[in-house]
Amino acid sequence: MQEARSRNDGIKHIEITTNFLWQIWKARNEWCFNQELKEGHQVSKKAVEEWMEYDEARRDVKMANEESSQPENKHRMLVGLMEQHSNVMYTDAGMNQGKAKAGVGIITKANNGRILVTLSIPHPGAKDTAEMEAIAIRTALGKAIEENMASLLILSDCKAVVNRINTGCQGLTSMDMLIKDIRQLSQSY
Repeated sequence: MQEARSRNDGIKHIEITTNFLWQIWKARNEWCFNQELKEGHQVSKKAVEEWMEYDEARRDVKMANEESSQPENKHRMLVGLMEQHSNVMYTDAGMNQGKAKAGVGIITKANNGRILVTLSIPHPGAKDTAEMEAIAIRTALGKAIEENMASLLILSDCKAVVNRINTGCQGLTSMDMLIKDIRQLSQSY
């Protein structure tokens, strides 16, 4: 890794390697928790596609800064959000309901793409995929507060959880409690 940093495009090499490892982790979760096997070429393809999307977003940020233009669609809006925050956390959860096994994965990057922290945390006895996603987000917020991270953007692929975080909740279920925790922790920023 140290050698890669000093090479031309070494940072890009580190970024794509990390993305490959992230995709391997997610494929491993699919196998461990759902017995869904992904072929190596599928994992590689997904890693390359996501890295290319990330690299394109970073280039768009540079262009937007140069042109001083406003984001015009969801992709541009995401790029703008990433630019406004010094740290970006990606969260994901995987689970196998039959075996009551689950885990969360978190990658923290500086908004320039440099990886700061990676975490994988098992959570035995999980009941619900959306609840695991909420646990991943709450864990990410807790870690960010622990590390005194300023200006944080958390990205989740679970629209249902994101919508509940944005609208709040009034119930007393474990999911409602998680959402309340997330909203309270997010106000710490």
